[in-house]
Amino acid sequence: MPSELATQVEQLAVVDGVKLDSAANILVGEHVSRLPFARARGRLYVLVEPIGERTGWEGICRELAQAVHDEYYDGSGSVTAGLRLALERANALLCEMNAAEARRANRLAGISAVVLKGNDAFIAQTGPALVYVVRKGTTTRFPEDSPWLDMSPQQAMEEGYAPPLGLRPDLSVDMFHCEVEPGDSIVLTESVAASSLSEGEIASLVAEGEGDIGAGRLQSLFKDKDVSLLVVKVGAPDQEMTDARRPPRLGPMVRLAGPTSEMPRPSFRPVESGGEPNDIHGLVRRAGAYASAGVAMASSLGSDIWRRMLPGSDLSRAARQRRRRSGALALLPQARRAQPDDRLVLVGILLAVAVVLAGGYGLVRWQTGRVQAARYQRTLELAQSKLAEAKAATDPTSARKSLEEANVLLTRAEQYGRNDTASQELSQQLGQQLDALNKVSRLYWLPVLREYSDAGSAPRRVIAHGIDVYVEDNGLGRIYKYLFNPTMDGLQELGEGVPEVLMRTGDVRGDLTVGRIVDMTWMSAGPGRDWSSLLVLDQSGALLEYEPTAGIKVLPIGQRASLLEPHSIAGIEGRLLVLDAKANQILVYEPGAGGYDTAAKPYTNANLLLSGVVDMQVDGDVYLLYADGLVAKLRGGQQLPFDLKGLEVRIKNPTAMCVTPAIDSANPGHIYIADAGNQRILEFSKDGDFTRQFLPKRNDSSFANITGLWVDEKSGKMLVLSNNKLLLANLPTE
Repeated sequence: MPSELATQVEQLAVVDGVKLDSAANILVGEHVSRLPFARARGRLYVLVEPIGERTGWEGICRELAQAVHDEYYDGSGSVTAGLRLALERANALLCEMNAAEARRANRLAGISAVVLKGNDAFIAQTGPALVYVVRKGTTTRFPEDSPWLDMSPQQAMEEGYAPPLGLRPDLSVDMFHCEVEPGDSIVLTESVAASSLSEGEIASLVAEGEGDIGAGRLQSLFKDKDVSLLVVKVGAPDQEMTDARRPPRLGPMVRLAGPTSEMPRPSFRPVESGGEPNDIHGLVRRAGAYASAGVAMASSLGSDIWRRMLPGSDLSRAARQRRRRSGALALLPQARRAQPDDRLVLVGILLAVAVVLAGGYGLVRWQTGRVQAARYQRTLELAQSKLAEAKAATDPTSARKSLEEANVLLTRAEQYGRNDTASQELSQQLGQQLDALNKVSRLYWLPVLREYSDAGSAPRRVIAHGIDVYVEDNGLGRIYKYLFNPTMDGLQELGEGVPEVLMRTGDVRGDLTVGRIVDMTWMSAGPGRDWSSLLVLDQSGALLEYEPTAGIKVLPIGQRASLLEPHSIAGIEGRLLVLDAKANQILVYEPGAGGYDTAAKPYTNANLLLSGVVDMQVDGDVYLLYADGLVAKLRGGQQLPFDLKGLEVRIKNPTAMCVTPAIDSANPGHIYIADAGNQRILEFSKDGDFTRQFLPKRNDSSFANITGLWVDEKSGKMLVLSNNKLLLANLPTE
């Protein structure tokens, strides 16, 4: 195995024209093997280059660089395969952060990772990345040609060349290899250096002065730009750097490939990842050599014992010859001398080997467990610090960002194979803090009252009045009726012979055959109508009424034939509203003596597109819920200025709406919207202000497919249709 070259590491950052001695986007790592004679993975150098605005990047750069470090040194196989996997791990981490933050513009970054192993330098890059290798005044650039160095980030992404970290889950990594020798320098820097410095200036900056890598010149060149620079100077192995032998400048380049030339080599003292000179690595390496020699000696000795003691060995052959020379006497049982059983020796050796192997395996497992435990603890502490930041934050945006970062860190910690009480408590605290920030009320009691398992069933509307519960199954064309039990925590069992189905498509009522059921509503009493009842509209415009004491009857409706495509109905104080999507109109029917046989009047002249309406509700004002999550509010036929405000995550696939009436001046009622795409129920004031949202307990999929919703604030009950089930919940008090 070739000797490891010594290295001297220097780093510099210029931020807003100010020189800094270290940078958060640089990592220098040197792996120490768990066992002295284990295979080394070389030295690792990483530089992360954020794209665009750099606010909030400091911690993220450290996380990405650390992810590359951990993935590379935890892996096995070739150096290039390890580097590729390490960059893919960093990309996956940044994609997770982007998904957790839900930012309008994702965070993107370029990265350069260099592994120095023996005389070989392996370079992995993606996105905007820049590495120089300097030998005796001559500079070679990696990559030699890249759109990232010649055009804007947006243009480079459109070219599709080496996409940056965080853009998409799949990643294309550029790999390079060159040989280095004492006197060479490897420079990792940001892409801005390509347009600001020539290759000759890079070489002179590396050679200029001792330990300052031309800091003054860099400050003047980048006074209005931010840049980070990492220089790795290569020296001969295991030689101390003295002032007498330290060259003031690195010599000219001879070649970047092929065998090392026989030229005087400058010597440098090895440094650890922190950058301070010490000789620990050399001691470990020499200890490994001594251990290897000891293993070899033990192997030789064991081989000799094996040769001497096993059957067929020289000793055994000599013993057999002596027995032959003893003649007939040796054949007599009483004259035989007891010989040692060679099989016991073999068993002993095999047992010893097994013990050594088991001990070695146990040692490696123990050490691996210690490393994993340390990483778990460190990541858990970072997550706890982010939780503390969220609690101390004064604005919701900062608090939410810290909580999302803490959640990502907790997920990483759990990937280390531990899930103890500390992580469980932290997960619970994160959930509670995020719920409070997002105004979440959890529904821990969600009993299933009925399940609709018939093929084609699609329940979409639920209404309750008193103890009566009605469910419309749009798929099978049925109206079901149930009764609450006295405590209103379940449904009564129907008596024998009492059907659940109140009416259905195909029923014959006098001269009417019920068509496909479109919608139903509860009509309260009002002027011209002194009773309440359930009204059902079918596709032909036929109107049916169910009153518990009088049964089902067909009501006349004016201009029934003029209805083109009735979609929704709603009622208040006797007045019936029918939304005709094809006619793009809302029609109002006033109650008459025998039903709604008077001519309908258009409700509004507002320029509204009604074909996208999902649901319509009335409480004096008319509310229209659209498929894109918008809500229109009408009063007296005129559209009012109205927006849903204060919602952090926009509504996705709304399916139902419920508007509750005012109870008193302190409780004017609310607007409830079933947000099926986000598996939640939202509550707004009647001015459109977001007040809270309802979710089931964690890891509960009860709201996976919400189709219907009804809320009674007076009784504190909520009925939900989801997953073809009728669910009951108690409305949490605020």
